[in-house]
Amino acid sequence: MVPPVISNGTPSSAEREVFSRLVRTDFGPSARALHSLNISEHDYKRVGELDFVIVCERGVLVLEVKGGGVACDEDGIWTFTDRYGNTFHKSEGPFQQARSGMFSLKRRLGELLGKERVAPVLFGFGVLFPDCEFPERGVEWPSEVVFDAKQGARGEDLRTYLNKAFQYWESKERVPFTVSGDLLKEIAQALRPSFDRVPSLRVKSHRLTQAMEELTEEQYSQLDWIEENPRSICSGGAGTGKTFLAAELARRQAARGKRVLVACASPVLAAYLGSRLGDSKITVASLDHLRRDTGGPRTAPRPRFDALIADEGQDLLNMDALGTLEAELKGGLAKGEWCFLLDTNRQTGLSGCYEREAHDYILDHRPAAGRLSRNCRNTEQIVMQTRLLTASDLGKPVAGEGPPVEFGYYESDEQLSRLIDGHLGRLREEGIAPSEITILLARPLARSSIQRTEVWRRRAITVIDSVNAANWPALGLTCACVADFKGLENKFILLIDLELEGPPDLVTNLMYVGMSRAQVGLWMAVPISAKTRLAAMAHENAPKVTRPTPRPKRSMP
Repeated sequence: MVPPVISNGTPSSAEREVFSRLVRTDFGPSARALHSLNISEHDYKRVGELDFVIVCERGVLVLEVKGGGVACDEDGIWTFTDRYGNTFHKSEGPFQQARSGMFSLKRRLGELLGKERVAPVLFGFGVLFPDCEFPERGVEWPSEVVFDAKQGARGEDLRTYLNKAFQYWESKERVPFTVSGDLLKEIAQALRPSFDRVPSLRVKSHRLTQAMEELTEEQYSQLDWIEENPRSICSGGAGTGKTFLAAELARRQAARGKRVLVACASPVLAAYLGSRLGDSKITVASLDHLRRDTGGPRTAPRPRFDALIADEGQDLLNMDALGTLEAELKGGLAKGEWCFLLDTNRQTGLSGCYEREAHDYILDHRPAAGRLSRNCRNTEQIVMQTRLLTASDLGKPVAGEGPPVEFGYYESDEQLSRLIDGHLGRLREEGIAPSEITILLARPLARSSIQRTEVWRRRAITVIDSVNAANWPALGLTCACVADFKGLENKFILLIDLELEGPPDLVTNLMYVGMSRAQVGLWMAVPISAKTRLAAMAHENAPKVTRPTPRPKRSMP
């Protein structure tokens, strides 16, 4: 039976009765009975539905089932009465329905499988009246194709009826034909295809990133309160939209005629932001660049900017950095306009320097404080896996589900290089463009296993620096050290060279930043010797993931 269980949505008790009888009918090992088969192209209807179709070695039999009462007047109008006493009138009777369904089905199968292939197959039809007796005779129908309540009451099973119906239609054929096993499978597959087609990774990726690019209601509200306060701190986990807010705040401030400084620790992030903020009133600069311009951390001759926006602000929370920024800002940090956008999770120690004294210093100026709680970068799978391995709060994911996070375990750098090549090959087969893939290195490029991969030997990879970050996204496959990719993202990330035996905080921080850069797909390469430790980390952090993460106050982890 296809389907093996009748749908709860089938209202006809007569069809349910026939279904239960067919379940108990043995009509050969290759026989199939299909219930409620729709025909996309009917001879004279927009769409046709066949109550049952029997497919076996003897041929194809279309069965029409009519429950309740049935009558036909001298004008050829058929009247059907259901179990509730409701009546329906049709000019088309059940035999005509079955006949037209049979011919439409034969024609459609000929289009799908070829007319020559289907031509020898026997096609017939039958009509069943499980609820009433039907002793009537007429030129429109032979008695051999009728099954009624009287036959059912006599205990006649459907096997006997089906044999009688097939014998009648066989008597009409000049040459008997037995349907082969291969042709039976082809017909059954055409009638009710068995397939499992899922959206490609490329399509899933496109849909997910579309959702990620939509400005969330929370981000709008954050923009509003930040603009209402001269000094503010906005915190949020990776992927909550802090860099987006930094850019939008800069544009709005510049539109009011203010000279704006957007500052960060990373030259790569500064180049990326600078390419997107093409306004003469906006200056984007890394901390080192500002120091070169002023001759040192505290020696700027005069303030140049009306407003300061610090992206990845946790990397600038040290007294030397604050001194450089304060010298650039009119009114300084005490009276000037500024906003620090920072991540209070595990991002310290990779770039810049964090000092509690500096954090307390800016808090002493009583800035307004807010928090981003919705993750608009990562899929649910990436957020959950990052939380399990780092116990960090990335916010609630709003983009939806993506592919599972994958792990590649290796025993040597040579084996790792083969794993990387293999994963890149699979992404290519899924239609993922090289420009949508970045390989992140947890150790310096000179010591990275990526240099032993096929893709590196073909020089088909670009190392991200402050020059090409200005033209992000790149035209092809890219790689970068984890620290250099802070603030950036790509659809697919391969995180490699993780050395879990290193300092625990550094390892966790590397994983947090590296994993959270992936928008759609994340693949992590881990030494097989560290597999047990990785599982232990996830087990230890699981209770923290299942309860709400407390909001940080003045301390940084």
